[in-house]
Amino acid sequence: VWDPATQSWVANPALDTNQGTESGVENTTCSASATTSGYQNNASGSGNAYGWRNFVAGTGSSAFGSSNSTSGPFSNAFGYLNIATGTASNAFGYKNDASGNMGSAFGYMGEASGTGSIVLSGWYGLNGDGVWNPGETSTASGAGSVAVGAAVSASGEAASAVGVGSKASADYGTAIGGFNTANGMLSSAVGYTNTANGWGSSTFGAFNVANAQYSSAFGYASHADNIGSTAIGYMAVADRDYAVAVGRTGGEQQIIHLADGTQATDAVNLRQLQAGNAGALAAANAYTDAQVGQAAGAALGAAKDYADAGDAATLDAANAYTDAKVGQAAGAVLDAA
Repeated sequence: VWDPATQSWVANPALDTNQGTESGVENTTCSASATTSGYQNNASGSGNAYGWRNFVAGTGSSAFGSSNSTSGPFSNAFGYLNIATGTASNAFGYKNDASGNMGSAFGYMGEASGTGSIVLSGWYGLNGDGVWNPGETSTASGAGSVAVGAAVSASGEAASAVGVGSKASADYGTAIGGFNTANGMLSSAVGYTNTANGWGSSTFGAFNVANAQYSSAFGYASHADNIGSTAIGYMAVADRDYAVAVGRTGGEQQIIHLADGTQATDAVNLRQLQAGNAGALAAANAYTDAQVGQAAGAALGAAKDYADAGDAATLDAANAYTDAKVGQAAGAVLDAA
């Protein structure tokens, strides 16, 4: 309590600080069921404090090590400078903070503030200066979120961030690897420096971006910018809805080792296309030959009929002429006789 006479905090004379079980030096217990052991530990509410200057206030909570603090009921803190304030929370390691109910923080300076969240953290210097800086703490602030690694953050509900510098900011998002970001609900970013912005989007590889709803980008530096689009390979760009791209404008690429299509909506490879073209050409040639043959036959028949008619007329004329001449000659002979 505050003592106006001395202008300082002093022990509350009305509070018995030796109610429980104590062993060591300058330990205090504020309830009969509390236990302390070591140096300058304090426990109340059936709590347990063991080590050096640990503070336990939560019912059924425990602190082991040095300068740990538990104020949440049934919470636990082990190590150095850990804090467990949430109900049934746990903080283990160095300077971890478990403030979310049922939250757990393990390792180095992790923060589990979401209900039921879990942090398992190390440290990585993002700017390379060799010392801890703001933003290099691993955090799990979303309910049921999981953050594992160094400088990772899972802020969405049931989100997961694993690796180094990866962030899952949307509900049910997943970021795994180095510096990946899952901003879209139900999105996934796996690999290195991938970004999944769209709802239900996915990125795998390195430097890929999936911006649109249901879009996917796989490979290296590929972009899926339209709804339901998929970009595959090296710097592919899918810029049409529900389309698949293996290249980009000015950077087209081939799809190789493609089996023959068997269904109406299957892709056709070059072999099938050439065979189809050859069959179509053969059919066209046969049809052309047949049509030409029929036309030629008709023309020849007409010519023959015309020639035959001409020959008959010529023969008739010749016969008539001959008959006339023969008649004339016979008449002359008869006259002379």
